[in-house]
Amino acid sequence: MKTLDRYIARFVLHGFLSTLGIIGGVLILNRFYRIIELAVTRSLDLSQIFSLIGWMFPIILFHAVPIAAIAGTLLAFGRLTAGSEICAMLAAGASRIRLALFPILFSLILLAVALFNNLVLMPKAYVQFDSAGFGVGIDPIKGLKPGIVERISGRHIAIGDISPEAQKFQKLFSIIPSPLSKGNERLLILSSKGSWSISGNTIILNLIDGSIRNLSPLNSGRILKFENYLLRIPLPSDASPDPKRRPASFLISSNEKEYQAELWRRILSALIIPIFIITSIPLVASTHFAGRKEHARGAVLYSALLYFLYWLIYFLSDAMVDKYGYQLIWLLLPHLIISFLSLCLWTMRR
Repeated sequence: MKTLDRYIARFVLHGFLSTLGIIGGVLILNRFYRIIELAVTRSLDLSQIFSLIGWMFPIILFHAVPIAAIAGTLLAFGRLTAGSEICAMLAAGASRIRLALFPILFSLILLAVALFNNLVLMPKAYVQFDSAGFGVGIDPIKGLKPGIVERISGRHIAIGDISPEAQKFQKLFSIIPSPLSKGNERLLILSSKGSWSISGNTIILNLIDGSIRNLSPLNSGRILKFENYLLRIPLPSDASPDPKRRPASFLISSNEKEYQAELWRRILSALIIPIFIITSIPLVASTHFAGRKEHARGAVLYSALLYFLYWLIYFLSDAMVDKYGYQLIWLLLPHLIISFLSLCLWTMRR
């Protein structure tokens, strides 16, 4: 039977890896362009670039592995069924349980890998991306180039010289929205020198020896000079949601709804892998020319599969998780029952 196992394994792995490569490639492109942008604007060295590329994969695997698992099994058993190879194997004495053995064992291996990826590696990946410039932790002031105007959170800033290590700069020019006006009024800020620091999600600029001028036509003549002035700028808002960056130990100990929802999200996205594979085996490994009963059974299985795909899309949606939390788990129960019943009925057929 080792030859039979290797034969089935070859088809399953080929379909799984092909689908994983296609889905992963599409997901990589989006973040890869962002990494190139960061490499240019933040002057990242090669080690940082390759580190970010490596940290892309835990996030990609979280989304790609469940779909690749079901696609690989569907393609493998669909091809075997289309060539009447399933019938030939059964006629040669192979049991249905034997045919399903490798896909089930493979799904358990994927389950273990996915749990480790989702609970351990993925939060570290989000932290690495955020600290490099994808969100919270970014220091956009360090990326400023002398004489070039940059836009940071709706504020235009340019400097004459900068010392990133000392976090100091010379000759700052900035145009910011007026904090005292709800309209489109802008303030022009000039400073001979200053320094900056980051506190939470805010950049604090300590400006020294400068002036503030209102650019509004009605108040264009008003100029305020200062010796010291603190300018607060919010960090870019494209940060990863906080629960995604939290380790599993923190999520388990937290009682807040958003953290509990994220914990279930990570666990269930791994648990659906064996459920997907268990469903797909009887779905395509049955003979499709056995009359109305077989067609009706196939229609029920297809409906159950589409229902679960619908559940998966909504459960992986952040908005749905935040709104309903762990209550979405109950949507999994009908499909779980149907999957195991279908596999049991298929293996008991003569």
